[in-house]
Amino acid sequence: MKVFQILSCTFLVLAINMACSGKKVNYDYDQNADFSQYKTYSYQATSPAQNQLVDQRIVAALDSELSKQGIRKVDSNSDLVATYHASTEQQKSFNTTTYGYGGGGLGMRRRGGMGMGSSTTTENDFTVGTLVVDLYEPGKKQLVFRGTAEGTLSDNPDKNTKSINDSMKKIFEKYPPEGN
Repeated sequence: MKVFQILSCTFLVLAINMACSGKKVNYDYDQNADFSQYKTYSYQATSPAQNQLVDQRIVAALDSELSKQGIRKVDSNSDLVATYHASTEQQKSFNTTTYGYGGGGLGMRRRGGMGMGSSTTTENDFTVGTLVVDLYEPGKKQLVFRGTAEGTLSDNPDKNTKSINDSMKKIFEKYPPEGN
């Protein structure tokens, strides 16, 4: 029974960690901006991803989401300029698993028991990526919208492409902001 309880707790902790390790997405915007006036945008590269393939995926996801918002890409004289910044950071996590065995019982002369246990700690290295998307008015050079997404990256390009697309979708989920 004790082994079952320990395994149940271990799986519960793993499930909670997996649920909490999802993407963190935030956005901010200029509350005085009239988002209904933005019909076109141009793209400007500022600090692209170091990997050219990742850069292409991010730009394609940005183009797709802005197109879904009804904002058309143009080469010049745009209402908005769109750009992004990407960074990665190596992080570590430590997981400790404890196994215990115990004995004992209740009786007239048995008042205690003896237990044994062991713990194992493992270290996991992972990469966290941060994506920042900025939209600004070119004439005023005024930032009107910023979305950020942070999540764990994979060694699998297909998973990263899905993650980029999901992050971009979440960034623009509430675009235009309420009340605009």
